[in-house]
Amino acid sequence: MAFFGSCGPVCRIRAAAARGGCAAGRCGALLTMALMLIMPPGSLCALHLIAETASGRTVDLGAVEEGSSMLEISFRGKGLTLEDPVVDIEGFAGLTDLLDLRLYNVPQIASYRFLIECRALERLVISFGRVRSLDFLSSLPKLKVLHLEFCSDWESEYGLPFAAEPIDLSANGALEYIGFRVCDLRRVPVFPNPPESLRYVDLSYNPLVISGEDAAALKLLRGVDRVFVTGAEISKETLRRHTNLDAESPTHGFIESIGR
Repeated sequence: MAFFGSCGPVCRIRAAAARGGCAAGRCGALLTMALMLIMPPGSLCALHLIAETASGRTVDLGAVEEGSSMLEISFRGKGLTLEDPVVDIEGFAGLTDLLDLRLYNVPQIASYRFLIECRALERLVISFGRVRSLDFLSSLPKLKVLHLEFCSDWESEYGLPFAAEPIDLSANGALEYIGFRVCDLRRVPVFPNPPESLRYVDLSYNPLVISGEDAAALKLLRGVDRVFVTGAEISKETLRRHTNLDAESPTHGFIESIGR
């Protein structure tokens, strides 16, 4: 499926160069550089992100400038439904400079496999979504911030289905923050191999009842600066034993100061 929706002279030269071989490629490169110098901003290629649903329907999510480093996407008003969820989004492979991705109002996404094309990504925020798996994390080695908010799955007894199993962060050596905030989380997630870079874990505003059963999971996080559990039911003894637990601090907007 093609996702180049808006294409000016630069794009056409690139296409001609690709067809013409080495000599044409050198010529195309020189012409591209010349055009970039004389053409006004916004006249280069724009990539169109195309969502594909389970039934095969495609929806244009809009155009994005090729060199964008930050992108916000909302499905509100796009005509997408839970009955015909999104299984893929094409176009991210062309956004090689994308560092910050924010997905809002996206409960219709059934698969986040498109994120494996965002290998340069440093910050990922998903708000009002339905995230059943974190398999994409193994393809994001530069990720510094992962923040899920209002992402509970009403069919999962844990709030987040992937929290039923240990969460593997072995491929995320740059990760500084991971948060599952307001996700109806029912247990402290187990991170068997948290990277040394991890400084903050945010489990705020979930119906957690932290007890002795969570001791092993909390012990794995002893190297983290702060574990936010605001809103959880927790004993004074547990707070005494795990000094990095923070049951009082609000965390709204906290991620904006991380990984900058």
